[in-house]
Amino acid sequence: MVELLLVIAIIGILASVIFLNMGSMRQRAKAVAALENQKGVMGIAVDCYLHNKNITPPGSGSLGGGSICEDGTTPWPEIDRSCQYAGGTVNGWTVDCSEGRYVINCDATTGGCKCEGC
Repeated sequence: MVELLLVIAIIGILASVIFLNMGSMRQRAKAVAALENQKGVMGIAVDCYLHNKNITPPGSGSLGGGSICEDGTTPWPEIDRSCQYAGGTVNGWTVDCSEGRYVINCDATTGGCKCEGC
C-alpha cells in the first residue's frame, strides 16, 4: 500500500512539472505567432519608409486598427490578447507579450523584427 502511495505521489509531482512547462511554452508560442504576424506587416512598413512616409504607430492594446502608413489604408492587424502593441516611432514599433517576458521590436529601416526572449 505504501508503494502505491509513493508511485501516485511521484506521478503527481511529474505531472505538475510538465503542466508548469506547458504554460510557459504556450506563452512563447503566442509570442512567436505575434512575431510572424509583425513580419507580415514589415513589407508595408518598409514600403512606407522607402517612399519617405511615416509609419503611424499602432494604438495600445491588441486590437490593432488605424493605418500602418500615414496615408495608407492597410490597418494594423489584431494580435493575440496576451500581446499588446506598445507604441512606436516613425520607423518602427514594439509589441509586448506576456507582460514583458517577450518583447518584439520591429524596425522598417532594417526591414526586420527581433524578439527578445523568444
